[in-house]
Amino acid sequence: MNKLNRRRFLKGAGGAALALPFLSKLGPARAAADAPPTRIIVMSYAMGTVSHEFQPRGTGYGFTLPFITAPLERHRDRCLFVSNLDNASQHLVSSHAFGHDGKKESALTGTLMADAFGGDGSNHIDNLVDGPASGGPNNESVEHFIGRRILQGGHARASIDLGVTGRPERDRPEYVSEFFFEGPSNPVTLHQNPARVFDMLFAGIAPDGPMIDPAVLARRQRSKSVLDAVRASFTELRSGLDVRDRRRLDEHAALIRSIEVEIEERVACAPPSGALFMGGREASWNPFSGMGMVEIGPLMNTLMAAGMGCGLAPVGRIQFTEQHNPFFGIPMVDDEVAAWRSVDDSTAWHGMVHGEPSPVNGVPTRNNETGVYSMPLLTGYRMFVEHFADLLDKLDAIPEGPDGETVLDHTLCVLCSDFGNGNGHSANKMNWVLAGNTGMTGRLGYHFDAAGRDAGFYTDSSYDVNHLLTSIIHMMGVRNEDGSEVQEFGLRGFHTGIIPDLFE
Repeated sequence: MNKLNRRRFLKGAGGAALALPFLSKLGPARAAADAPPTRIIVMSYAMGTVSHEFQPRGTGYGFTLPFITAPLERHRDRCLFVSNLDNASQHLVSSHAFGHDGKKESALTGTLMADAFGGDGSNHIDNLVDGPASGGPNNESVEHFIGRRILQGGHARASIDLGVTGRPERDRPEYVSEFFFEGPSNPVTLHQNPARVFDMLFAGIAPDGPMIDPAVLARRQRSKSVLDAVRASFTELRSGLDVRDRRRLDEHAALIRSIEVEIEERVACAPPSGALFMGGREASWNPFSGMGMVEIGPLMNTLMAAGMGCGLAPVGRIQFTEQHNPFFGIPMVDDEVAAWRSVDDSTAWHGMVHGEPSPVNGVPTRNNETGVYSMPLLTGYRMFVEHFADLLDKLDAIPEGPDGETVLDHTLCVLCSDFGNGNGHSANKMNWVLAGNTGMTGRLGYHFDAAGRDAGFYTDSSYDVNHLLTSIIHMMGVRNEDGSEVQEFGLRGFHTGIIPDLFE
């Protein structure tokens, strides 16, 4: 130490202090399952499902997947199925119990519409009045709550917000969501034109070779300059140390270099390729004219996965935006929808979902008592799950991390709808799928049933949507600003706590 002057020692000590947050990297690499997810993606669609063909058969770790959820078989060990959750808050006010109003808006916000709140208008059960189902939800949705609290440094955007529509030429490039909200009665705007989304996410990034978002590149360069300065201080400090201390400093220098490499790898990315994504068509639907959801959906999944792989945002949203009269792009389904539409243009898929007699043959499309459902209905519902499985495929195809991990290993993905069984207007007995990274203790390859496979709408479930939304917050490792655990989400003073069965 007698060879060190005070200035040199402090410079070297400063470098050592800067390195302290990364000391955990000296140990064995942590698997993705040992850390909370770093991002969340939610995919939503309207009109529920056919529960008997959606819910896994069997609970716990031993289950089989029926027709609608069968596309997730290749990901079953990375999925957590949650069945028969009540959205119980919707039955506290009579105007919310039936009809469509408020169902989509409550699925991810866990509350009622703003006009059902009197008093000071705050989102608390004591303020409920028997008001109309209108005004937008009185809360933000869960993914936005999470996005505001997880680390957003290094991201170019707060979120990637996409809508999937069939026959896009008849729709606007933007759509106001009924599932996703940034605050009370403040819906998220979704982007429905894949070419416009491509330009929005990847404009200014070179068309060939490894891609680096310019904003992230600037941040990386700032980070690298700091790390390089620390390494230089180590070099100066090293000259005054003995062999043992030199070795320790060399280990620190090697560590910092590995961090530099990791930063470089994290921001290197390649945007999707293909003529449909080329710029210059952002104001036109022409490249997508006549496409159904079955074709538009994978394009949006590709854009979402690429954006997440590039580290552009910590939150992703995808909504299938057409409820009453969608164009699937699947002939068997679209022929049935068209037959319904020829009788009443306002019903179509809506009538199929609710099990009304088909104008084709007079037979209801669904009968929960006999278990007979029309194949066009089941195939339409299955398409939404297929798109969720496709999203998981694409996230899992993008490497992320030094130990063979992928973007999916660091992402919590959620699939949800607004109803349970689509043939009723009740938000009870809802079915959810969580996939990817469910946190350090969240279960995977597991099915939790909150009521039993044959439970009716009015059979109370052991847990409801508010419990699940709070559980999702726990899986993401998000806490209150004071560091305490989040105990409730959505309607305050209603149902608190998580669903313990979803955790090891």
